[in-house]
Amino acid sequence: MTDNNNILLITDDQDTAQWVLSKLVLLRTNDKITVSTHKNAKKVLENSLYSVVILHEDSGQIESTIRSISSLKEAKSDIEIILLLNEINPELI
Repeated sequence: MTDNNNILLITDDQDTAQWVLSKLVLLRTNDKITVSTHKNAKKVLENSLYSVVILHEDSGQIESTIRSISSLKEAKSDIEIILLLNEINPELI
């Protein structure tokens, strides 16, 4: 059992990052959240102990989203990914 959850929030939108950080409730004082852009996400993930990724996908491009998820899973296969979408897309879900 881990003592903390390291959460990586991936977004290129600073307003979304601030909104998520203001709404997210951390249950333990040693839980940590880091914000990264899509461009740097894989590198940040490879050199870390993140167990949860919140992926903000606002491009609307299904192929781009799938590539992002695949790339993250290649970097760290045991992470949990939560997809944060601007719009509901039944084809993606």
